[in-house]
Amino acid sequence: MYRMEVTPKVTRIVKVVNGNRTVLQEVANSLSYRVYYDVKVKMNGTRLRGYVGGVPLLDVTDSAFASGQVGIYSEVPYSVLKSFTISTYLGTSSQLQNIGVVGTALRYLKQYTDLENDPPIDSLTKWTYSHTEPNKFLDAGDGYSGLSSMHGQTVTSPHAVLDKVGTYKIDYQLPDDPAPPGYKYSNDLFASYRKYSDLSTTYVTIHRRPISEFTLAVRADKTIAWTDASRDPDRWLSATNYSTESTGINYRTTRGITEYQRNYTTPSGMTVEGQLTRPGESGWYTVRQAVKDEYGVWSEWYEVPIWVEPAPNNPPAVTLTYPTGTLVNPTPVSLKPTIRWNQSDPDAGTTFSTFNLEIKDEWGGCVECKTDQSMNTTNGSWAWTMDGSLTMGRKYQVQVQVKDDGNLASPWSGIGWMVTNSPPTAYMQQPSGTHANPTVFNTTRPQLTFVQADPDPGTTFMYMQLQVRNEANTVMHQDSGQICQAASGGACVGTTSTTMSYTFGPELPAGQKLRVRVKTWDQYGSESPWSPDAWMLINRPPTGQLQIPSPIYEYDSPEFTVMVTDPDGGKLRVVVEKSVRGGAYARLKEWTAVDSGSTLTFIDGPLPEGPAVLRLHVTDEHGSVFERTYSYVVLPLELIGAVHHTPDWESYRQSWNARFPQLERAYSDFWAGEAFVLTVDVTQTGNSTTKPLAVTAELLSTGEVVELSRNVHALVSYEGLLLNTDHTKVLEQGRQTFRFTVTWSNGYVQAYDVPITIRDHIFDVIVNQLRH
Repeated sequence: MYRMEVTPKVTRIVKVVNGNRTVLQEVANSLSYRVYYDVKVKMNGTRLRGYVGGVPLLDVTDSAFASGQVGIYSEVPYSVLKSFTISTYLGTSSQLQNIGVVGTALRYLKQYTDLENDPPIDSLTKWTYSHTEPNKFLDAGDGYSGLSSMHGQTVTSPHAVLDKVGTYKIDYQLPDDPAPPGYKYSNDLFASYRKYSDLSTTYVTIHRRPISEFTLAVRADKTIAWTDASRDPDRWLSATNYSTESTGINYRTTRGITEYQRNYTTPSGMTVEGQLTRPGESGWYTVRQAVKDEYGVWSEWYEVPIWVEPAPNNPPAVTLTYPTGTLVNPTPVSLKPTIRWNQSDPDAGTTFSTFNLEIKDEWGGCVECKTDQSMNTTNGSWAWTMDGSLTMGRKYQVQVQVKDDGNLASPWSGIGWMVTNSPPTAYMQQPSGTHANPTVFNTTRPQLTFVQADPDPGTTFMYMQLQVRNEANTVMHQDSGQICQAASGGACVGTTSTTMSYTFGPELPAGQKLRVRVKTWDQYGSESPWSPDAWMLINRPPTGQLQIPSPIYEYDSPEFTVMVTDPDGGKLRVVVEKSVRGGAYARLKEWTAVDSGSTLTFIDGPLPEGPAVLRLHVTDEHGSVFERTYSYVVLPLELIGAVHHTPDWESYRQSWNARFPQLERAYSDFWAGEAFVLTVDVTQTGNSTTKPLAVTAELLSTGEVVELSRNVHALVSYEGLLLNTDHTKVLEQGRQTFRFTVTWSNGYVQAYDVPITIRDHIFDVIVNQLRH
């Protein structure tokens, strides 16, 4: 045990273990007989401090005992002890995670798993400390500001105490030991198989403990005036030197303090929760205060002794304002209702210190009864929300009592009856998919629809909250927070509609499965449970483009180009179909597992002349389809051949017709033996690569073939001459045929037949000409 021993000459703190007494600290301190001395011991963790007459005499640190009991002790004969009291340090049970107090030990919570169940090598652990925000808090001049000496350090064992305030980034890694038994670390035979874990990073905020400080004064009416100087040295140092960080807290007015706890011990030895303002006894009061900062850390108790005389005091009064129902007609409430009341006191400036509250069931059994709950307020109204939850569909009775700053209690209020209201229910209507088959949206801002219901009649649905999380349930993509379902004139009035919709402003991620859930509140504040997760997937449709070369001529085998993209980056299936001259579509080409952004090519041909349509289908992994048709025309390749007379023989033909009109010769009539002038006109294909490679004319009856040459004066004309004087002997009278043939560069071979007539021989013309 620890013991503070006060003698007429010395004061000491001792430790007794198994009967062995050890003096931890001792100071000389003379005391007088027949004089009362205020003796106090403060214990905080491993620190013990002793005070005599308000003077701090002893300050030691020891960790032998972590718990135990408290009592009084004296070894001086004829000692008188009175007014023994205990005040419990409030502690930091509500302190936030990853928050620490500078100069005090941190508690590290670690977790290690390995798929192969290999053990970790703790001695090779890496703890890396980065002091990322050394200037987050004010410099209070206590040596705790500035860059930490641990900044940039990598150690194998975590630092128990961080030396400076601010935000730290702590990276944690450790390797596994996959070696078989007998070869574990520090045997390095299998060292190359060791792997460090992924980096685990945590941000920790280290701050100062808040300071409680106040002074008291006695007013003329014998009430106590408080002047509070409590502060959080991280956030407030003076009226002109305070933190301006945007946290939602006004540090200039609050000085960084978020909550107060006060009590006092009367001259008769009674400890009372609340603020002393109107003392009821004469003598010395010990008044205490503790304060809490934004991180949930409490200061140490600060004590002020004060000699007072009783002040005139009248008891306060209280009126319950919610619930106000009767047993027959109770007020509907949620499962965790907020109780409200008005309080008053005939004495001016009264501080209402504490309240007592009873919530009982219909038969008078205490459900939640609270005693001496701190208020420390001069407000004429107060409210308190239940800690636990009531049972659905039950009646309950409520009473409240308040105390003033002189510890006088009001009469209990009248009974207010309430009945728990059934909470609403809600579930998602759109999306409504499952994990295996999620609802697919094609926009990153889909309209989310939900259905809500309530078993209670006349329900008004006031608020809603929707959340969208990732598939692994580790990332909150969007959270609407509690928002009003319907407002009017700037006030939330709610709705009776059972179907509601909501669209998030920011875009949701595409290409991944998402969980969606909803909850709603009714007009009494009853909150539905979260709906089951509905699954959705935002899948934006793919797009494609098919490029058709131009021009295309019959018998060409052109190369077509397809470009496809998926905004979500998925694999694609691409199909090209073809319809010719309005006929049915037939599959022309197909690709699967195509990457977004790919360019595909295919060749189709030889193509027939005429109109055609290509239909492009692009389908993504989730069934979204892009479809578009592309029309084009395959142009004809044309060949027109002709057989002409030479200018001389054409002159002879015309002269003949003039002399012998009864024996007129047509242009297609030729004398056997005259020269044939052969010409061909072909299609002008412009910038196409399809060009004539060879142009010929063949007299079918004789098999004679003439290679025609391009007419340099006409791009699409070819000409040649067939002259054979033996034709007078071998060429039969009557119908003959010339076959003109073009061989195109695309492999297409065209033929064009021109008929002529052989009438007579050239000698008939020559003899006739000689005679005349």
